[in-house]
Amino acid sequence: MNSRHLNDEHMQNYLDGNLTAAESAEVQGHLAECGSCRQQMEWYQKIYSKLNAEEPEVFSSQWQDRVLQAVEGESLGFLHHQLWQVFVGMAVVLGLFKLSSLFMNYGSVVQVFRRSLLSSFYAIFTGLDFAAGVAARLHSLSLYLPLIASIAAALIFILLLDRLLSKARLRTLVTGK
Repeated sequence: MNSRHLNDEHMQNYLDGNLTAAESAEVQGHLAECGSCRQQMEWYQKIYSKLNAEEPEVFSSQWQDRVLQAVEGESLGFLHHQLWQVFVGMAVVLGLFKLSSLFMNYGSVVQVFRRSLLSSFYAIFTGLDFAAGVAARLHSLSLYLPLIASIAAALIFILLLDRLLSKARLRTLVTGK
């Protein structure tokens, strides 16, 4: 504490009750004599009273109306529309792939992809001592690459579909509609 005035730390410790009885008496004596420090202490007391006051959080009716209008605009109808788009898109892609397979032989493309990709991974892992077992397993997976790719694509599709349905379910729970 400065001999002329109380510093902020002393005032805050006084309000927090962190001073000894002798220090509190000294602060009270100084406040009785010094108008500047008394005014500063009153300002701190106002801040402390506002911080300790618990006010309920109430949202305005306009805010609630805006949120409800925004959520009502996205009903389950949009979900059916998006699902329809997903399935039509998948059907078109699969149809084009099947149609193009009548005119093209994809076996050689798959073989080239399989050889180059797996040989690259094999080369990476054979240089590492701890990964010799991983390299051997990776080389043995070359026969199952189309199956693994199909399973990965199916899992990604299921995850995306689940996300879409979860968002709609959450929206329904929030709005109650």
